[in-house]
Amino acid sequence: MLVEKIRKIFQFAPIAGQAGTPLKVLELKPGAWKFTLQQNGYEAVTASLAIAAGQVGSFHTNLISVNYTGSMKKAQQAMATEDYDTALTAVGEALVTKPGDAEALALQRNATGLGSLQRAKKLGLKEDFIGGEKELATTLEIFPDNDEARSLLQEFKRREPEQIARQRQARLDQPQKSLLLLCDNYEDSKSFDEHELKTDRPADKVADGIASALLFTHPPFVLERNDSPMTDIHQIVGTQKFSNGFLSGGERRCLIVVGQVKDDESKIIYKVLEYQRHHSLDMNIPINQLPISEKLIPLSSARFPQMTDKMKAQIQAGVSNVTAIIQEVTGQTPPPSSP
Repeated sequence: MLVEKIRKIFQFAPIAGQAGTPLKVLELKPGAWKFTLQQNGYEAVTASLAIAAGQVGSFHTNLISVNYTGSMKKAQQAMATEDYDTALTAVGEALVTKPGDAEALALQRNATGLGSLQRAKKLGLKEDFIGGEKELATTLEIFPDNDEARSLLQEFKRREPEQIARQRQARLDQPQKSLLLLCDNYEDSKSFDEHELKTDRPADKVADGIASALLFTHPPFVLERNDSPMTDIHQIVGTQKFSNGFLSGGERRCLIVVGQVKDDESKIIYKVLEYQRHHSLDMNIPINQLPISEKLIPLSSARFPQMTDKMKAQIQAGVSNVTAIIQEVTGQTPPPSSP
């Protein structure tokens, strides 16, 4: 009965440092005693205590949170499999439960350094040497004598100029690639010439100016697209309609890409697509109910091997007017004239 009483007392005793501790038990007989300390949310502790006649025996311990032990176990398992991100998350949870814990801090330090080294290797395989150098700086701050990190850093610094040259060329080529992708949405664009202008003005300002100018041209363009699908690239698609009589007219679509190719240079690449608008109607239907259907015919040499002077003039006017709009925005020429 006494043993059971003691076990129950210890099982429900508060943890050290809280009200109810220390616990004094005055009825123990001499001998070896074993008991378990338990508290909800903490790891149980098995304790042994030798009681001698006429002497006072004592035992003390700190209970460990099950959240801490569970998080540390998860972190150590992740370290064993080189899953350093998971390890950092787990050890962070352990430190929330037990701030300043030396073991957790040491594990956090190792996971940070090894994780940076691991990411540096992956970046190196992708030829991102600049990004890899940043990761290696973290590794060497934690492990200054790590030979692998020091060797990689030397290699990355040697190859960094290659990456800078590739990035510079990719930036120069991006507007052209963007226009090709844009043209994929307009089959007729292949039949029209590409044009290019440059300016020292920022690409975003140039793009905003072109879009605004197209809206205020007479007749105004309707913007089908005006966005920035990626950094330093802006795409504009506008359509302008004009009439040549009751059942005919023209339509002009401009495909414009503005790209920041250098810190002090923007490139504008564009195509101007010209169409004839042909309308047809059914004369057997009353005039006030006449349905009118419209057909767009691109003014291309594939469609019209022998172009009329009027067709050539429309194509020339389209390129001239759109070019003048862009040049005005970039401060190169006066405003455009109407078609």
